[in-house]
Amino acid sequence: MDFRHPEPEECTGVKVFVQTIVDEVYGGLWAEPPLLIDQEDWSRSWMALDDGMLIGVALSREGWVEDLWISPGSRRRGVGSQLLAMAEAEIRDRGIRTASLRVLSLNQNAIRFYEKRGWQTDGEYRHERFPVPVTELRKHLDPCVL
Repeated sequence: MDFRHPEPEECTGVKVFVQTIVDEVYGGLWAEPPLLIDQEDWSRSWMALDDGMLIGVALSREGWVEDLWISPGSRRRGVGSQLLAMAEAEIRDRGIRTASLRVLSLNQNAIRFYEKRGWQTDGEYRHERFPVPVTELRKHLDPCVL
């Protein structure tokens, strides 16, 4: 497995990958696919590749894990844990000691995934654009952990 940032010509493929996973996971809950996704700078993301095939993406910004998406066939193989650790390290390297993320509250599998990795629920809120609640989680990042 290979973990790296995308080359400029790969950024469109990263966006298509994220759109596909978002539509698969959340399509039909409040609207039919394709669902609106943010216009992120995917060049800053981390990609997980298996034999050259994109199987996961993580993106952090400031103190936030903005995105973490894993293809269905690659879940429960440690890909998400590795990408999450990379996003946490980026946040820590920015000098931020408490990281944050948000996940749709109905995605209990994701919430359990984060809790098993030391994240703690900080509250539930209504999403600012969609008619669904989101759970916000936080994690203290030890400056001595590499």
